[in-house]
Amino acid sequence: MEHQIRLAIKKALDKCEAAKMPHVCLLKQTKTGYQRLESLILKLMIKNEFTPSEAIAHIENENL
Repeated sequence: MEHQIRLAIKKALDKCEAAKMPHVCLLKQTKTGYQRLESLILKLMIKNEFTPSEAIAHIENENL
């Protein structure tokens, strides 16, 4: 299950377009940034029942 969730997050992050989500795309370029994004996405998925894509959009909009 954990592997499937991490894979879904990776797939959603792979679709990141710098023109639309510059903050997220910049963060995902480093190991530390990717780990931070993954953690935030997981928390939002659990707390708010977001999909990975919804969590990514929320992170970008809130500049978390």
